[in-house]
Amino acid sequence: IIDTLLMCTLTGLVLLVTDTWVSSESDGVLLTTEAFEEAIPGLGPYLLLAGVLCLSFSSMLGFSYYVVKCGCYLFGTRARLPVLGFYLVTIVISATASISEIINERSERYILANSLLAVSVFKYSLEKTDDPFLLSFLAFRKK
Repeated sequence: IIDTLLMCTLTGLVLLVTDTWVSSESDGVLLTTEAFEEAIPGLGPYLLLAGVLCLSFSSMLGFSYYVVKCGCYLFGTRARLPVLGFYLVTIVISATASISEIINERSERYILANSLLAVSVFKYSLEKTDDPFLLSFLAFRKK
């Protein structure tokens, strides 16, 4: 969370301070690169590259941890390696996809990770709930 918060805040501030978003015809990565070049001439694009690489790497590690944890919770500990293998395969597929597919469409691994997280949180909350509404719903479902 810290790296995402830091990188997004830094990028937003650089874009606002340099007014590149008003004067440039570019958008997305090119706009951000122009803003960093204007804010820190010569070093800006390299600083942006280093930040994006760190953010990407930490996001991949974080999502792999959550995917494996949610997969083990939902399917048992024997599912650890198949879930991790599926996650690694989606990384390879994402790496070979075109840049427009990656930027403009949701990535498979994020959909997988968020789906597993949502289902496991829902399953856990149903098991540990004291909420009368959910308990009556579960009792109704068992009938």
